[in-house]
Amino acid sequence: MGDTALVTGSAARVEEVGAALEQAGFSVRSVPDPGDLAGACADLEAGSLACYVQLPKETKVDGPSLIGRVRQFLAEGLLARFESASLVAPLLAKDGCVVLVAGNLPGASTPDDRHARIDLLRVLARAILAECEAGDVRAVVIGNDRSPADIADIVLRRGDESGKKAAEVAALPGDMNYADWQREFLSLTTEE
Repeated sequence: MGDTALVTGSAARVEEVGAALEQAGFSVRSVPDPGDLAGACADLEAGSLACYVQLPKETKVDGPSLIGRVRQFLAEGLLARFESASLVAPLLAKDGCVVLVAGNLPGASTPDDRHARIDLLRVLARAILAECEAGDVRAVVIGNDRSPADIADIVLRRGDESGKKAAEVAALPGDMNYADWQREFLSLTTEE
């Protein structure tokens, strides 16, 4: 097998993405249980990890109040992703890649702000880049609608989607007026 990739998040999604990465030639370490991450990281040497894919995990929220449920989701969901990244960052190779996959809140009992979730993951991506400033590490935030094969492709390109975006722009119909073209183009550049 080739370079080592670490995949964390919900069990079903970790298995699917791990399989796609193995097909792409990576040696994959799958960690669906957050409690197992420290042990998995202890087995890896600093600078040995070519890729880290952090998928959302299922977070059960059952607090008595809406504010309590939002607090619980943040503490056990989004903010826990920062803790995971802090364990993994020292293991990244100098040219490593981090793919942060945005996720949805688990159910209607908690209000969802997709933009806020993505903004927090962007803050995490910037923190990872600052932590790994000595190398050429890349970090990217993508939507949860990406297939395992799409995620593997993003990893292979180290998070660089500019070539894909250029192809999508080139494929836009030539008979659009400017306003329609601009709307279509801008929809290609949004996250999630």
